Order: sequence, then C-alpha cells, then structure tokens
Amino acid sequence: MRGRLAWWLLCVGALGSGCASTPGAGRVAGDSDDYFMLWASQMNLAEIAAGEMASERAVNDRVRDYGEEMVQAHRRANQELQRLAEKNGVELAKRPDEAGERLTEHLARLEGEDFDREYIGAMVANHASALEMFEERARTASDPELREWARRMVPVLEHHLEEARSLQRELETVTPAGAPLRIVPP
Repeated sequence: MRGRLAWWLLCVGALGSGCASTPGAGRVAGDSDDYFMLWASQMNLAEIAAGEMASERAVNDRVRDYGEEMVQAHRRANQELQRLAEKNGVELAKRPDEAGERLTEHLARLEGEDFDREYIGAMVANHASALEMFEERARTASDPELREWARRMVPVLEHHLEEARSLQRELETVTPAGAPLRIVPP
C-alpha cells in the first residue's frame, strides 16, 4: 500500500512538471494563464485516456460508468478550453503529460479488481490536485473568461472527486475473489 501511495504522489506531483516540455506547446513560458491552459489540456487528455481504458476494462459496473463519464466530461471541458486557448493564441497539448502517460501504462498492466482500485485511486488523487489548481485559477486568472471557466469547472471537479471517493470506499469494502471471509464471533 505504501508503495502505491508513493507512486500516486509521484504521478500527481508530476502532473504540471511536463507542461513546458510538451512538443507543440505553443507560448507558455512566463504566463501563468497560458501555463494553466496547457496544464488543464494535458490533465483532460490523461483523464480521457484513463477513462476510455476504464470504460472497456473495469469489472465493476460503477467504475466502468465513471470511466465513461470522465471521457465525456473531460472531452467537453477540453472543447471549451480550446475555444479559450484560440482566443488567447495558446496552443494546447496534443497528448497527456509524462505523468498521464505513466498512469495509462501502469493501468494497462492491471486487470480485474486491481485495475478498478488503481484507476479509482488515481481519479481521487488527480481530481483532488486538479480541484486545487482550478480553485486557485478561479480566483487569480488574469483573463476574465478563463477565470469564469475555471470557476464553472470547480463544482464539476468536486462532483468527480466525490464520486471517485465514494467508489474508492465501495471498492475497499469488496472482498477480493478467492480471499477467505473473516468471520468475527458475536
């Protein structure tokens, strides 16, 4: 468990670190609004890729449905972000950042309930991190339209985070197949 936590912290910590090195990133250096737009597009692309995988591979129906919801919601968010980026002359990412790619590579090696738990664990960590960034941008973005977009996304991210936390609690209470049941005397 501790190793998994360290791995997720590494991924979450690296979410923004790859932004400036993304090929075709456009103008980003020095402008925090531009950097945020690039980061948000990378985050959306990572959520879409992981969600597509979950919608195909999850064994828990609620996890599969959550994956499908993430694909739709983050595609919509990226379309809205694309319009803002075009108005500001910012080129968005064409692929997830390094942490997002590591996440999909990691998930691709998992199956069954292990996949479900790791995917949902990543969604809790990623949405908690994203929520912090969006709350900050909703207060501090210099572009009023970007500030408004970030403000509108905060409740969406809060909902995604709460759903992921609920699923995580549910998955923690599920007894893995083949595990002995523990009977506690009355």
